[in-house]
Amino acid sequence: MREETRYFAKRGMLNLFALPLSWLYGAVMGLRKICYRIGLCPSVSLAVPVVVIGNICVGGAGKTPVIIALVEALKAKGLHVGVVSRGYGGSANKSPTAVTEDSLASEVGDEPLLIARRTNVPVVIGCSRVAACELLLKNHEIDVVLSDDGLSHYALARDIEIIVIDETREHGNGYLLPAGPLREPVSRIKHADFTLHTNSQQIGEAKVRYQLGQPYQVAAPTHTKSLSAFAEQPVHAVAGLAHPEKFFTSLYQQGVTPICHAFSDHYAFTAQDFSDFKDALVLMTEKDSVKCTAFATESMYAVPLDAQLPQGFVERLLTKLKEKRDGR
Repeated sequence: MREETRYFAKRGMLNLFALPLSWLYGAVMGLRKICYRIGLCPSVSLAVPVVVIGNICVGGAGKTPVIIALVEALKAKGLHVGVVSRGYGGSANKSPTAVTEDSLASEVGDEPLLIARRTNVPVVIGCSRVAACELLLKNHEIDVVLSDDGLSHYALARDIEIIVIDETREHGNGYLLPAGPLREPVSRIKHADFTLHTNSQQIGEAKVRYQLGQPYQVAAPTHTKSLSAFAEQPVHAVAGLAHPEKFFTSLYQQGVTPICHAFSDHYAFTAQDFSDFKDALVLMTEKDSVKCTAFATESMYAVPLDAQLPQGFVERLLTKLKEKRDGR
């Protein structure tokens, strides 16, 4: 377990010392929310419905595969979907920027680039979600906007909120930042329209299930192999995630026993990071693979992670969207 994860999971002396800062953080967040609620801070409504997908904890909750699954499900229902995101880690996010398949992760962020490549829908990044939406709607015919990780960005009015909860970590020690992992109080969950629980060991109406897809060459995505082809041979596994052990465990469960290499979340990979592997096979997450395209070799494979939404969830979401549209 990483030091950061341990810190957020317990209520030790360091956490207690940081509690006054957490109270200050909570007060500022609460005041900010009130300002938007009473109109002191403007909140912009769009001509199309906005669905916000976020989580109240820092660190990965499996949100990106959920967004990809949502996009695909709504597309299958005949809707034109657009996605806006902050573009964390990208240098171009200070102003609204369209993401294309040829964009660089260093400019637009790894997660928005992955969403654009996997879904083939318009994606726009920017620190201002409102400005990103304006660029999105200016250039595309959109029926619904999905706002990635925009739970606390109240400048953009939302019609529906979906909160994603990682059941393996849940709410950590229950403290707000910086004493704990919470961006907002746990009570925030009850105000959302939907909650989705990821990494759950049980099946239920709010449970998301994950499945590893067929690995493909990072340099040539049409070249694929089955996961079983990587069993019983030397393989390196690379993951730059908030919780890389999840990726490694998933590989073990599929019979692959790799040498594991964990990196920090959103790590900017270079060719030098792979120099010691020589020609050995390398498995990595798709999120990491979009940062390795420029120097990828034939031995480097990306492993997709597909999210299966709860049965009936998309239908309930569509019903809620219709209610919001009718009420406008």
